[in-house]
Amino acid sequence: MSHQDHPSTEVLADHAEDLLSEAGAGLVGAHLDECAGCRINALLLALLREILAADDPGPMPARHAARIEVTLAELAITEPVLSAELVAARQARPRLREPPTAVVAPRFSTSPRGAR
Repeated sequence: MSHQDHPSTEVLADHAEDLLSEAGAGLVGAHLDECAGCRINALLLALLREILAADDPGPMPARHAARIEVTLAELAITEPVLSAELVAARQARPRLREPPTAVVAPRFSTSPRGAR
């Protein structure tokens, strides 16, 4: 691999995960020794891996949680048939928004039965 023949991000990620063949890993390693730009990309991928592997990634930002809720609601409308496992999983997950507080009382008729 020449200096001008840069490995893709996918190849750099595979190299970081030791998924390349011995020959492929040797070529990428030699390229990283020579190319500062690819070395930086490889370091950023390693950092990303550490972030994703962290025990506590922190809370999800509210705007992302809201977008997920909207997408799930749209999917429920367009694909209403769910397996029992998905229904159970949705019921078990914590709610991201407060439930509506308005309660609608049932309508009762005060007229005698059968009279209109």
